[in-house]
Amino acid sequence: MWIAKFESPNFSFTAYAKTEAQARAYLLEGLDTHAQQYDLALDWYYPEEIYTMKISPGCYRDNSRMGGKS
Repeated sequence: MWIAKFESPNFSFTAYAKTEAQARAYLLEGLDTHAQQYDLALDWYYPEEIYTMKISPGCYRDNSRMGGKS
């Protein structure tokens, strides 16, 4: 599973999917929805601040896995 994240000063956005591309697409869709809800320009965020990572079931602390079966 993949996770895509973006942190703004006021909100945290997270998307999950089976592929990296789909997680990023879900996140971008959510950011566009947020822009519409808050009457923001669609390019209100910096795309280079979006990050993705592959994750496995378990516990994570600050994006580092620290428990769970492999």
